Amino acid sequence: PARRGGAVSEGSRRSFVLGLVKDWGVALALVAVVVIGWQIFTRSGPSVGDPAPDFELTTSDGEVVRLSDLHGQTVVLNFWATWCGPCRAEIPALTAFQQAHPEVRLLGISVDEGMGAAGVQATARRLGAEYTILLDPRSSAAAPYSVHTLPTTVVVGPDGTVVDTAIGTVNQRTLERMTAL
Repeated sequence: PARRGGAVSEGSRRSFVLGLVKDWGVALALVAVVVIGWQIFTRSGPSVGDPAPDFELTTSDGEVVRLSDLHGQTVVLNFWATWCGPCRAEIPALTAFQQAHPEVRLLGISVDEGMGAAGVQATARRLGAEYTILLDPRSSAAAPYSVHTLPTTVVVGPDGTVVDTAIGTVNQRTLERMTAL
């Protein structure tokens, strides 16, 4: 830094601060990429062909839903949260898929922790979700599927095995491909 009478000039100080922000910003971005990549590529949940982990969750109305009770049907599990922008953005595509394919059971599994049943249901309704919304505030269903990134979608075949998995948003065409429709 250039000094004038023992003081650091304003321009030098600004350059120094901008340099720090630039260096640390790049470092933080690289760390974020590594963490996200690690989460995506080190999944320990079920692979395609593995039995789908069973769960028991409730709707906001208190109805109990068990995955094992849906044996014989194709089931789409969509793990999401009300605060997740991409999750919210894909709801119209999920609704369109459910309307076009009522023979497939679509379950939106909310992992919101402190929202409460009424808040999750109100948000889902406001966003146009026209499929079953289940509450998983303790991630009791999400954990066995190794859900670390939202949204995550898992297709379970009629035989109870995992058919396909998608991390990130899906659209109707992708869901039709995943479910072989």
